[in-house]
Amino acid sequence: MDNNNYTNANNSLLILDSNEKIDSAKSKIEDINSEASTYLRKYQQYKYKYDKLQYYNIVYKYIIFLMLIILLFMGLCLGNMINSMQTYIISMIITIIMVFYIIYAVYINNIGRDEFNWAKYKNNILIANTGQKKYDVCKN
Repeated sequence: MDNNNYTNANNSLLILDSNEKIDSAKSKIEDINSEASTYLRKYQQYKYKYDKLQYYNIVYKYIIFLMLIILLFMGLCLGNMINSMQTYIISMIITIIMVFYIIYAVYINNIGRDEFNWAKYKNNILIANTGQKKYDVCKN
């Protein structure tokens, strides 16, 4: 009988030790999942900022290109190849085109853009670059 009680007590200690190890492993798994979730969120934020930066870099390149065209016409005017009125008119036309492009690229094209993924939109809008439709990502 004494041996049986000793075995039961020993088994109880083993079970308690196993439960403690299981609880410890569960807490470690939760910590790892929490850490992975944090890293994933930071990566998504970084990717969002990077995609946004790439988009605006393209806009800046178009603006620089249009400004160089204006400088070209000003240089032609200084070289007396075209008169100053033509330069002024051409420069104003290019400037107006540039203003409309900026309004389109910064405001109109970004209407309904998802705040977590730069490439997605909140509504079913056709994306010009890919030709693919992005469906409503706000649905649960």
